[in-house]
Amino acid sequence: MNRIKQLIEAEIAKEHGGLIAKVMLSRVGIRAGINISKIDENTPYDPELAKKLLNAASQILNRPIQEREYGYQSSPFRESKRTMEELSE
Repeated sequence: MNRIKQLIEAEIAKEHGGLIAKVMLSRVGIRAGINISKIDENTPYDPELAKKLLNAASQILNRPIQEREYGYQSSPFRESKRTMEELSE
């Protein structure tokens, strides 16, 4: 999931910088219903959550963003120390 977050951050950075970029990233998280700041390299890949995040980013940026276009395809078999419940807090 960290790669999805990095993808979204990169897309936001293309148009916005500094504080505005942080606000935009927060808006994506709010729209997806997740605390995006808790996503890190230990967060397991969740296809449903990835879809929610990419859809939210597309809505916020007013243009389509797709995971496969950028080669970001995380492994769904990766073990994690974090659970999805922790990310929702």
